[in-house]
Amino acid sequence: MKIFGDDGFRDVTFRGLMNKEFLDDFFNSLNYFLNKKKISRIYIGYDTRKSYQDIISIIVQNVKVVKEIRIFNKPVTTPYSHFISKKKKSFCNYDNSLSFQT
Repeated sequence: MKIFGDDGFRDVTFRGLMNKEFLDDFFNSLNYFLNKKKISRIYIGYDTRKSYQDIISIIVQNVKVVKEIRIFNKPVTTPYSHFISKKKKSFCNYDNSLSFQT
């Protein structure tokens, strides 16, 4: 199991940091943060691992306080998703959006 301070958390799907108890706590905190910061849109990028569908489903089902969730239509790198969100002036500023990479 590896935890990255500025790059989220990584683990095997449905185990370790990806278990239900941890994810419930994580999404409760995330929803609180999104609501407090008035973030109304998130972008979700993904790579070519098969688990991306499960992870996107988990995110979409558990993020409850945003008006819009945008999912890239093809695999993208983390730097690309950050670039697009900043290009659109949407990384926690201007239009109050946030970017995720699965």
